[in-house]
Amino acid sequence: NVVGTYTNGAAGAVINKVGRGRVLATGFQVGAAFYVSGAYHATNGMPRAMVAKPVLATLGRPTAELSEQAAEVTVFDHPDGMAVMLNDFSFASRPAHLSVKPARTVKEVVSTRHGPLPWKTAGDRIEIDLPQFEPVDVVILR
Repeated sequence: NVVGTYTNGAAGAVINKVGRGRVLATGFQVGAAFYVSGAYHATNGMPRAMVAKPVLATLGRPTAELSEQAAEVTVFDHPDGMAVMLNDFSFASRPAHLSVKPARTVKEVVSTRHGPLPWKTAGDRIEIDLPQFEPVDVVILR
């Protein structure tokens, strides 16, 4: 299914079903949109909005959301819990917020960088404040 097109009408982004999940394929490097002349640049939020609009319209709210724009968030779900891998491409250590919709009851949240993290339930999501968002971290919910 084409979810985004270039100005000439060619497919710029497509979503396909794979197993029980879905895959978004883009005709450009999404991460490159955050860099101008080799420097991180996301002050206007345009690259994120450009990619997010068709995805959100098709798939709805993601399982995991991070407050930082220049980051990758990857969710691994397992019967014993969830792991959320975070990669920060701005390399500017600072606090951040992570929101996760778990598939099961969560009793603890642990960061590989910071140990146990404080968290709260808000509706069907777990809300987590990261004291320092590092270039790489994995947050485990179990």
